Amino acid sequence: MKKIALLLIALTLVGGLAWSQESATPRGSVSMLLGGNVLAPIGVGVEFFFGNIGIVGELRGLFFGAEGNFVGTVEPGAYARFYFSEPDSSLYLNGGVSYWTGWSSEDVAQGGLVRPRAAVGYSALFGKDERTRFHMELGGTWNLVAADGDIVEDFPALILPYMLFGFGRAF
Repeated sequence: MKKIALLLIALTLVGGLAWSQESATPRGSVSMLLGGNVLAPIGVGVEFFFGNIGIVGELRGLFFGAEGNFVGTVEPGAYARFYFSEPDSSLYLNGGVSYWTGWSSEDVAQGGLVRPRAAVGYSALFGKDERTRFHMELGGTWNLVAADGDIVEDFPALILPYMLFGFGRAF
């Protein structure tokens, strides 16, 4: 599983580099992500630009393994970003939702956290041909406990702060 994940990340980054020389205005970006959740802090994100709107998909996680046993977390998410100017160097508002869950080499958790979030961020393109991208955001998440596909209303929902950094290439 680790080899497949590394291969997918490498292919995504190579694809972003290959498309990065096509046009002057970026159509999207591929970024390595750090932060956003203490239990799923590392991942990859893809964003497509439609004028001042960005549509984002990301996958973050963390796993450990010893003696053939593996334990980890995964958090896929989908977000929309509104840029106050062109996405090359701009403040933005971010909103969306992700789902955090855990797994092991024996089983997959039957529940997790539904995490709607809102944030303010900054994105910048720099370097040769302005294709290297850095972005950071600061916001809050509303953590709702879910089990067997439903929100569990007996548990209190937590609102927690988060910080996310991304570094990658625009294409």
